[in-house]
Amino acid sequence: MLTVTDLATYTYCPRKLYISKVLGVKEPLKKQVVLGRIRHEAFDLMNKQQELIISSITKIDKKFIEGLFRKEYSNALIKSILNNKVLLRNFNLNTSDVFKTAWKFMLLELKQRTELIYNFILKTGFLGETLWQELEPKIKSEVEVKSESLKLIGRVDQLLYYKDNVVPVELKTGKAPVDGVWPSHKIQVEAYVLLVGETTKLKVNKAVVKYLDTMQERTIVANPFFEYEIKKLVLSINELLSSKRPPKICANKNKCRYCGLRDFCFAHRDM
Repeated sequence: MLTVTDLATYTYCPRKLYISKVLGVKEPLKKQVVLGRIRHEAFDLMNKQQELIISSITKIDKKFIEGLFRKEYSNALIKSILNNKVLLRNFNLNTSDVFKTAWKFMLLELKQRTELIYNFILKTGFLGETLWQELEPKIKSEVEVKSESLKLIGRVDQLLYYKDNVVPVELKTGKAPVDGVWPSHKIQVEAYVLLVGETTKLKVNKAVVKYLDTMQERTIVANPFFEYEIKKLVLSINELLSSKRPPKICANKNKCRYCGLRDFCFAHRDM
């Protein structure tokens, strides 16, 4: 099976996918990837504690609710940093500096979460276990999804569960484009709409891309053409991977600037 990441890589640069999948050349780990991993992991750790946190909300007090989330978000971030301390050391990154940088984004997230829950309590009056049972949406992180019909597998960053539907959410480092989402991100969420629907058997009306550097959310509304587009893309990728020669070097040299496979790619431009 192909992965959803393969679709995104192909959309960004077919040659990069060929070099990594067919020739087996691995892209070196970059500092930005490590920092992004820490934030992803912290959000994941936090979401796994949400039932305990929300069930412990026993009074209608916004500061109290925010305090609970501050404590748990901080603990999750610290644990994530400690889990990755060897990688941070390899890049000469100070753990305190990493915490301060990542905390800015975590703080925005926890304030949004506090606001959502506080408003839900004001609307319903629910607290404690009842609050957790009735709260929408509930969040699950790092959920594996797949489609036998599409021959695709992936791991979606978050799923927001409502009573009658589910929303896939992809967390991305970097800034959002002026409008919409970057093409490779669009392909990813289109694929996740299909995979999540097939895996959960729930309705998927939309997907969200959240850009962590600016905490901007962009929504992609589901449409019937997603399946056609993804099937066509899977076919193109399989044809590429069975080819004896890689595609030409990407015409957009801006894409090459930060690519970890650039040196190998340019050194073997005639292969």
